Amino acid sequence: MEFLLTLVVLFFGGAILRAIFAGGKSVVTGKTFKESYRGIDDFSARLNNSFTKTESGQSFNVRKAEIKGLLPIDRKTNLTALLSVVDVTDEEHRPVISYIEAVQEPSTTCFLQTQPMGEFEPGVGFKDWVQLGAILPNFIQPPYSGRRKLEARLFLVNSRMVPEFVGGYSADIRDAEIFAIEKFNFEYDFEEKGYLESSEDQKKARVAAVKIAMAVAMSDGSLDETEGFAIKEWIKKSIAGFTEDRQKELKEQFNQAMKESFKQAKQGKLSLSKLTKELNELDETKIKYDAISLCFEVMAADGKAEKEELDTIRKVAEALDLDPDEIAKMRDQKLIGLDFTKEQSSLEDLLGIDPSWDKKKIKAHLTGEFTKWSNRMNSLPQGKDREFAQKMLDNIAKARKKYA
Repeated sequence: MEFLLTLVVLFFGGAILRAIFAGGKSVVTGKTFKESYRGIDDFSARLNNSFTKTESGQSFNVRKAEIKGLLPIDRKTNLTALLSVVDVTDEEHRPVISYIEAVQEPSTTCFLQTQPMGEFEPGVGFKDWVQLGAILPNFIQPPYSGRRKLEARLFLVNSRMVPEFVGGYSADIRDAEIFAIEKFNFEYDFEEKGYLESSEDQKKARVAAVKIAMAVAMSDGSLDETEGFAIKEWIKKSIAGFTEDRQKELKEQFNQAMKESFKQAKQGKLSLSKLTKELNELDETKIKYDAISLCFEVMAADGKAEKEELDTIRKVAEALDLDPDEIAKMRDQKLIGLDFTKEQSSLEDLLGIDPSWDKKKIKAHLTGEFTKWSNRMNSLPQGKDREFAQKMLDNIAKARKKYA
């Protein structure tokens, strides 16, 4: 989960994460927040409505869960804040899907933000409002589109007994030591289809994604055990938010898709052009990026960056008409720590160069890659990430020489 926070985060850079987690670091380490104040207010919480901007200038609504005042504890305690969201528009309350992996339940894609706060003594608190979590309505999906009523719930719990959430609710919440529960209702207009409205299209799109991932896995002529496991784990997480009966039905369909695509790939009959066309017609943009994310997971499963796999992923991304810059970010993230040699992957594959480009375009691309990896080198601490950045700079130098 720590590897790829979400495809959506990659679209908009660190601004989204800063909006979600702003204040968390200060809660853990900031002396200002952990000092004891005399005469501070009683404990209170709010869901503050505001906006954030990305580096590109796009503006997004943010609902910030904030607290202030004396912490409601009577002994030295290590605290964790949990922020969950459910759709309460209809009589049957339903979970809300998060597009951002960093704020998903451990076993499903439903929204849950977990914020470790650190250890506190009784009699201390926050003099000013402190953000413990945030909801970005643009990056969540309710069951239906239109104006929806949502309920956000903020829990302060003992870090030793953090309850597990599944589908927006916790079965063991009564066993946890909870110091505060705050509930906030708000409404929002969702233009995109809800997950129940688009479930059939999404199912078809995910079936296509599984088959595309199998094509990547089989691009070298065989299916490694780790590659098959990566696809199965993706399937498992994709169906986790559904009812038990629905999960069983979807699992059978996805497993059948795996078997069929494996057989077709072995026979040389698995058509990528047909699969990408089908995915384009379904118009499920998020699942398109999910499919590429899965392809990179499959590529990295055996710890190697194979030329055939990288080439296949590049062709799929182009056929799906996905932003090449975002695909490059995903590729860069997955390549870190992998074993790659000249025999396994070409300079073009590693650097995202399309062999059909002319030399002018390749040189411009290499200039951008050099700036990106040079900046990373200057900001990364010693370790595998910095070593990888240096390898990429070495590859850029080789490519420049090749295309001089």
